[in-house]
Amino acid sequence: VTPSSWHGVTSVVMGNCGVGIAPCRPESREIAMRDLVNVEAIPYGVLEEGITWDWETFPEYIEAAAKRAPTLNLAFLAPLTPFRHYVM
Repeated sequence: VTPSSWHGVTSVVMGNCGVGIAPCRPESREIAMRDLVNVEAIPYGVLEEGITWDWETFPEYIEAAAKRAPTLNLAFLAPLTPFRHYVM
């Protein structure tokens, strides 16, 4: 799979489908990954290997993404599903 930037994509918006991985308590990580498997058809193994989980709150997630020096412009919407799991 080639990077999105190779195809002219310069910006991505995350969380607009209502599914995401932040905020997420450690005990809810599997639930968050299963949501992405079901909604976005991302293989569970890819999520398991690719997500570092070096955040818990939504602001920490945004900060963690910025520290990775992404080559695309990132925009974040607060996805409903992980917020619901976080407060319940």
